[in-house]
Amino acid sequence: AQYVKYSTLATNGAGVAQMAELRVLDAKDNYDDITIETLPLFSVAEDEIAPTGEWEISVSSTHGSFAENADANLVMDGDTETFWIGLYVGANGSTEQYAIVNMGEVKAISGARAYIPVFSLYNSYPTKVAVSVSDNGTSWTKIKEVATSGDTAQLVLDVDFGFNIETQYVKYSILSTKGTGTGDVGVSHMAELRVLKAKDYNVTLSMV
Repeated sequence: AQYVKYSTLATNGAGVAQMAELRVLDAKDNYDDITIETLPLFSVAEDEIAPTGEWEISVSSTHGSFAENADANLVMDGDTETFWIGLYVGANGSTEQYAIVNMGEVKAISGARAYIPVFSLYNSYPTKVAVSVSDNGTSWTKIKEVATSGDTAQLVLDVDFGFNIETQYVKYSILSTKGTGTGDVGVSHMAELRVLKAKDYNVTLSMV
């Protein structure tokens, strides 16, 4: 292997991840050599629209303490271990944070899906999310709002409209969060954002 990642997956309470030194161990004579072929990171579920190079991603904010997580493209890089981190969503939630995808053309969709792991800082997770659509990326219509629950496992949060809608822009909003740290606040964050394919619904609306 060329790259080695040593991860801190959990800490005691709201502990800060830290490390003094990192070392890589030599191969040993009594171990067999194993070659691991790296699979492509990006995978798309059967009910998701496969992103193309024409899709553009933007986010509402970035968290100053996490510069490496400021890139909006992290929410569509195919890796659920990398994620965008935005601002705190208030004390128990007050300020909307979001990710927007511009699909480059009008498509029929049935909703959106976000992969949002519980963030180790304050064990943050969203408690309410919403999906809005737009034909110009400026004026938005909220289609559906969903209350959620969080735990220590990765959260896959679907917002299914119950009908299809034709649109070019999709906004997935984190409306409120919860955490176990000081002030009981949560950090807005998202690992991946997906747009759901149209389904066999009897109703198809249009934002165009």
